[in-house]
Amino acid sequence: MSSAFLRVARLPGGLALSRIGLETMRLTGPMAWGRPENWDTAIDVLRTAVEVGVTNIATRHEYGPRVANDLIRIALHPYPESLVISTTVGLARAPDRSWAPSLDTDSILRTIYENLALLTVSTLDLVHLCVAGGVPVASPFRVLAGLQQERLIAHLGLCCADPGQIRDAREIAPVVSVRIPCSAAVVGSETQVFCAAEGIVHQLCHPFARREANQSEVIRELAAQRGIPAGRLWLAWLLHQHPSALLVVGTSSVAHLRENAAAVETGLEQDLVERLADIEQALVRR
Repeated sequence: MSSAFLRVARLPGGLALSRIGLETMRLTGPMAWGRPENWDTAIDVLRTAVEVGVTNIATRHEYGPRVANDLIRIALHPYPESLVISTTVGLARAPDRSWAPSLDTDSILRTIYENLALLTVSTLDLVHLCVAGGVPVASPFRVLAGLQQERLIAHLGLCCADPGQIRDAREIAPVVSVRIPCSAAVVGSETQVFCAAEGIVHQLCHPFARREANQSEVIRELAAQRGIPAGRLWLAWLLHQHPSALLVVGTSSVAHLRENAAAVETGLEQDLVERLADIEQALVRR
């Protein structure tokens, strides 16, 4: 599979994001806490991702914490020029492994500097600010914009943002990417429509969050008829339905990674498209 085939979106400066990206959360321990059960396999997943043409790897300092960034550095440093490593800030982990907003200036600065150190880079390619729950975006985004001015960050984005938050952020600095949790309830959401209209790269994350979608009996039967895994068919469907979106998929398996990447080469006949559309609409109505 050629890396050129996987590329679809370009950021200012010519960086290309592959249509299928790798989310590193599942490379760590359960609940994104601690080391993976098999460290060497996690390293192999990252190296295989680059081998098959993935140029979009998403991480967080809080995965582990620190474990995902350690894995990326050990597996891939020095990084290929084509690779974009994106990170997300604005959430912190508690000892009970829960997540909580962390948008104060000190927390953001600390997380950025820790990302720089662990990844062993002088500039972070792309940093998303998580603003779930409609929190005010201006103050923390100004902190990131200041770091961008210092050339510690190349590009800025948002995560879990609504159109109003995106507009507020764009008054401060360009927003080149928005991460959108991917489920049947949010695909085609107001945020995705807004990003598509404004030419903002939008990344649909965790596309297997609705397990009843890709594991349903109908999906399995349709995939079996084509001789492909059900998950690959579901990803191919999402790519078909949302041609301006990227998918960021987590896995801890080299085999699954290859299956996911192969979704970009999976064509869908019209009758199959119609059947899959019926399945998605049924999920949305639930």
